[in-house]
This record gives sequence, structure tokens and C-alpha cells, in this order.
Amino acid sequence: MTQHAFDDVGLTIREDLLDFITNISPKDTPFLSMLPRVPATSIKHEWIEDSLAAVSTAGAIDGAAFSDDGTQTPTRRINYTQIIRKDFTITGTNEATLHAGMSSQVGYQARVAMEELANNTEATLIQGTQAGSPLGTAVAARTMDGLSAVAGNTKATVGASVDETELNDLFELCWDDGVFVDTVLASAQLKKDISDLTT
Repeated sequence: MTQHAFDDVGLTIREDLLDFITNISPKDTPFLSMLPRVPATSIKHEWIEDSLAAVSTAGAIDGAAFSDDGTQTPTRRINYTQIIRKDFTITGTNEATLHAGMSSQVGYQARVAMEELANNTEATLIQGTQAGSPLGTAVAARTMDGLSAVAGNTKATVGASVDETELNDLFELCWDDGVFVDTVLASAQLKKDISDLTT
């Protein structure tokens, strides 16, 4: 019996391939998951914002004549709906052949596309910037403002790290705008920074 090198019989050895696919990409979408769902009846969405006058501790003089303290005009804000899609193509041959880790190439790619759509939607809802005409064009898509743009950027974002002063400043900005903060969404690094705060 002749001893053969391992490579000599490599073409007949079955591969040791696990029959599942591990996706290592993050796919949590906490902001999207927390938002309420409402129907859109137009591509342009509008809302009205108003705010109270600055607080005052001044008193009123007995019997003083009436004076107009002024009125405030509400602000009309707008945003546009945005089409977010993910296309893929699977040939009939590809679908008909056997694949490791999936029973159907179409089914698997559809699930991956849905997860990618969710990630894209999450990013758009937070970082999106309004661009293009309301109706869009053949070469330019209509895009929407995300939370950072609607909130005025500085009120919604911090840098690559955060300290206690920056975090408290953000909470103060929210409070001044009439927002009670009960949830903070942060990257992994910012979460570590916040967890390290002890005071």
C-alpha cells in the first residue's frame, strides 16, 4: 500500500461546512422600534411648534394700566417622506440549486434585505438630511430630515466620547425645549463613557 500525501486525495474529501450562516453585523434598531406608527397621506408632512415666553419673576403694580406683553407666532415645520428600498436578483438556477445554511436563496436574501432596510431606516431617521425637490426627480431622490436635523444637530448629537458636563448640557437643552428625557440612545463607546460616570 502506497502512502499518499494529503493533497493527493483532497478532491474526494467532503468539506466540513456547517449548515447555517452566521451574520456578524449589528441589526438592532432601537430608535425605529420605539417610534409610533402613523399613516402618511402625503409626501410632505407638516406640524406646528410653539413655545412659551421666557419665565419672569416681575410683579404687577396695583392699578397699573393694561399693557400688551406681546404674542408669539407658532412655527410651521415640514419634512418629507423618503422611499427606502433594497433590491436583489436571484436567478432561477441559483434558487433551484442546493445551498448550505438556507433552504431558499430567495427567502434568505429577502430576510437579509429586510434587516438591511431596517438598518438603513434607523440611520435615516437619526442622521438623514432633507434634499431634493418634494416630488424628487429622475436622477435625485427625495430625502428626509432625521432627528439630528429636526432637533438642530447640536441638541441631538455629541462627539466620539462624552463626559458628565456634556451629558448634563444635553439634558438641559432637552429640558429647555420641553422634553423630559427617559431614554438615551448611544453608540457602544458612548455607553461605556456614560457607565463610567460615577457622580
